[in-house]
Amino acid sequence: MKKFYFLVFEKNMSIRGAAKELKIPPCTAQTWYTKDQKSIESGEDLYLRKPGNERPVGRPLTINSEQKKYLINLIDQKPGIVLDEMMDGLTSQFTNLDISRSSLYKYVAAHCGMSVKRALFRPAERNSDTKIEARFQWVTELLKTDIDYITDCVFINESGFNIDMKRSMAWAPVGETPIVEIPKTRATSHTTIGAISPLGVINVQLKVSKVVVASNSKKRKGPGGAIKKPEKEKGKENPLGCDIFKDC
Repeated sequence: MKKFYFLVFEKNMSIRGAAKELKIPPCTAQTWYTKDQKSIESGEDLYLRKPGNERPVGRPLTINSEQKKYLINLIDQKPGIVLDEMMDGLTSQFTNLDISRSSLYKYVAAHCGMSVKRALFRPAERNSDTKIEARFQWVTELLKTDIDYITDCVFINESGFNIDMKRSMAWAPVGETPIVEIPKTRATSHTTIGAISPLGVINVQLKVSKVVVASNSKKRKGPGGAIKKPEKEKGKENPLGCDIFKDC
């Protein structure tokens, strides 16, 4: 069971993929995952023995309040932190600490109110003071004109693929979505550009970078990308009076 939790939460494998790796039935793996999520919500530790047995009930906690505070601070500073990094930080700060990786995961989930879920990646400068001031100045200048942004404006946005691959799962308090700030890095291969107006999405195009092939000819080829021309879709009418396009 510990190996299953390690593959799902640390290696970011699917439940079916982890079951195949451990050669266990998928229904059993799903039961383990459901039991783990319920134990997190109820604050129960799956590795503790139930009371009523003559043997001692589990292993006593080895993390004190100071170490717990330090651990929560680590997660707040880096939501995408993994268990190995938590253990390295704890053992470097507290040399007398002895705890296994599985026990650390259960402690964070049951006693720190944290859970692992899919993270929301957001550029680091999205809510910076410079960006907020720029938005304020733009709105202030727009209000001084007679432009009605609801009917007279078309908003264009550009989205590039993030080439800085990161772990898709991160820690966050139970009931909240983890937000991981990432540097502004974009791939140059594909760029999606969309234009939105009050009438809806007018058109969507995909810009594909053009690879320049080396040639022995003296003529020089200019760099850059080419925009794929959208093909008009026949036989369909837009109730807004616009033609419907599709990317070919």
